[in-house]
Amino acid sequence: MDGTTRKTHILSSVNYYAIFLIFSLNVKFLYSQSSKDTTLILYFNSAVYKLDSSQIEQILKFEDVVNGVKDIIGYADSVGSIGYNKILTQKRALNVYQIILERFKPNNLYSYKGEEFPQNPDLALNRKVEITGYIYNRPSANFGLRDQLLDSFEVENVTFLPDKAILSSESISFIPILVQKVKSYRDVHFEIVGHVNYQSKRDSSHLQDLYKLSEERAKVIYQVLVENGISKGDLSYKGVGNSRPLIKNPKNDFEKSKNMRVQIFVLRTVRNN
Repeated sequence: MDGTTRKTHILSSVNYYAIFLIFSLNVKFLYSQSSKDTTLILYFNSAVYKLDSSQIEQILKFEDVVNGVKDIIGYADSVGSIGYNKILTQKRALNVYQIILERFKPNNLYSYKGEEFPQNPDLALNRKVEITGYIYNRPSANFGLRDQLLDSFEVENVTFLPDKAILSSESISFIPILVQKVKSYRDVHFEIVGHVNYQSKRDSSHLQDLYKLSEERAKVIYQVLVENGISKGDLSYKGVGNSRPLIKNPKNDFEKSKNMRVQIFVLRTVRNN
């Protein structure tokens, strides 16, 4: 390789690296601007570290609206020794981490501060675990716009026949209530998410039939809303199988029906800041 060719080759390599570096920095900048943090705080009774059913339900609902989890931090009040409180908050954070780990791999391992943080005079507010999640700002078809999550709710009292995407007869009288609630929102659109109940030691993620059934149930609600005057352009639907059960081991028909649910997420298109 002569001097001129070698110089050209070096300049080409430098230019390629500069372009790659600029591209990488731009991607990193865009990524940093494309998500926002949100926090769930779980409070515990004194000396308690095990999660109750209400706390587990809060975690599952939190998981439904975030794209991932960044941090899990345990805290304690100042009652008891510093060493005891460290162990207590470790157990609290670990129990939360184990629930989160079934769906997300947190960016960081759980951590715990015991009582060693600025204490609130109300001791009950110090016995907690903070879960920090992040939500991607989903890009709109229009540049500079994104969907912002405003609200979410379960379609209450509207249930399905077992293993079918057919509304139960008891549900019909509750449809007007659902339609009225959806119509109460202004300048928004809705994502309808269907769930099923599936009991097995095997992971349900490989069973496509479950996803199809959950999607068909979401579609039923979609069709009901369209038939009652909601614009198709304001609605979308999908199924998630049994990947997000509210009750992991239901013991009766009522608890099973809680897993056979449909959720509605309320979204508004906003301009990026």
